[in-house]
Amino acid sequence: MLKKTIIVCLLFVSSLQLFAQDTRHDAVQSVRERYPDGVGRWWELFLNDDHLVESTRNIEIVSAQALKIVSEPVVKQDKPWELDRIGYTNVIYDAEEKLYKMWYHIKTAFFPYEPAGGVPGEELSMCYAISRDGIHWEKPELNVIQHDGQRTNIVFSGITGMKAGAYFVLKDYSEPDPGKRYKVLFNFWDFQGRGLGVGWSPDGIHWQAPHPYTLIQGGFDTHNIAFWDKKYGCWVAYTRRWQYGKRHISRATSPDLFHWSQDVTVEGPDERDDPDEDLYTPACFQLKEARNVYIMVTGVSNIEENIVTPQLAVSRDGMDWHRFRKPFIRRGKPGEWDSGGGYPMAAEIPSGEDMLFYYIGSKVAHGKDPGAGIGIASIKRDRYVGLKAGKDEGLITTQLLALTHHGGKMPDRGVLCVNANAKDGYFKVEILDHNGHPIPGYAAEDCIPLSGDKLEQRVRWQDHRNLYPVLGKPVRLRFYLKNATIYGFHVERHDRN
Repeated sequence: MLKKTIIVCLLFVSSLQLFAQDTRHDAVQSVRERYPDGVGRWWELFLNDDHLVESTRNIEIVSAQALKIVSEPVVKQDKPWELDRIGYTNVIYDAEEKLYKMWYHIKTAFFPYEPAGGVPGEELSMCYAISRDGIHWEKPELNVIQHDGQRTNIVFSGITGMKAGAYFVLKDYSEPDPGKRYKVLFNFWDFQGRGLGVGWSPDGIHWQAPHPYTLIQGGFDTHNIAFWDKKYGCWVAYTRRWQYGKRHISRATSPDLFHWSQDVTVEGPDERDDPDEDLYTPACFQLKEARNVYIMVTGVSNIEENIVTPQLAVSRDGMDWHRFRKPFIRRGKPGEWDSGGGYPMAAEIPSGEDMLFYYIGSKVAHGKDPGAGIGIASIKRDRYVGLKAGKDEGLITTQLLALTHHGGKMPDRGVLCVNANAKDGYFKVEILDHNGHPIPGYAAEDCIPLSGDKLEQRVRWQDHRNLYPVLGKPVRLRFYLKNATIYGFHVERHDRN
């Protein structure tokens, strides 16, 4: 009888072990399907979705609001060849040259041809400015196009005989042809009507347009945006299209910047917007060091009030957007230079621990305003959307995931780093197994509480300084926080402390 009991018990334990192996196998498969390349090798940012988060308690979703860092325009109309207010503008930070570069369009004078459909001697041209700190700008005197025998900062005027404008410039570090390192997207008119064209440059100053025809046709009379999308492995363009009598944001794709898909609407005004509002500009970009995060700072135009208000939108795929209906950059007070709001620009512009956001401000959204110019606001890096807890402790439990880091070679052990503002409180991290049980040594009571306001806070447990025992296994992270906001996390290869 005892022998039979022992055999039954052994069979029962064996079946439990097999069941545990099966459930873990299923968990591993589920994680690999949801996160094919693991989680943590890039920054994992919280948005307002369930991509990372399974459940929360006492947590509020908060969106960023950029703070102005200057009270006056940093660039304005001040040259004799600049005939009107500064128009669409974009800025990049050139990591190779450690230089901020700006291209802006403005109506300029004195050209050796009469543009079709334009005013003789006037055209929307692209001008160039540079800065060492992103705040103090200079307009270099170049010998590309002259005005009354004087060198100017005008570098491009589209295609001879065609009215062009809304220039958007990017630097393609992966371009093998040095003569095409810089690219410009612009809209103009040919015999087919209005559409988008593209140009090339080795240095961002000396430009050429490859042919006189539009590459994609449409009413793109706005600042159209293009970039290489690392998620899809192609070029994407965000443009403006009219739909149901209102402006919407649309998206098109291309393998080579010449052959484009038909653009499709991805964001537009809805019942949450004022009836007089539509979306005027598509300022979109993809974060370089985060996994699958797209940012849009669209200019929302109120036609009745004649103002433009930048609003923040976020996306995991660049197509399905969530837009926060509050000003991302507040317009100035009555009488101030940007009291009419501003047209935001699209780019990820670093400045130390901050990200800079440039905008074209004016007292009147549509109209001539010589006092208009370029303003700057900023947020802390990667703090677009936060999960916030107040005085009552909050909990954030992630989906089942497998932690990894960029590299994967021994003896790299992996350190969990969290972007958080806990200067008035604290946060802790617990690691759960695939069944939801705290892993010994990684429980909440083992975690050393963290406070302060830092972009990278390294998490430690009493007996563990790294994640080596749990890397690659199906786990959940559980954050405990009080009077704190968490924005994201990643796994660093080395323990630098």
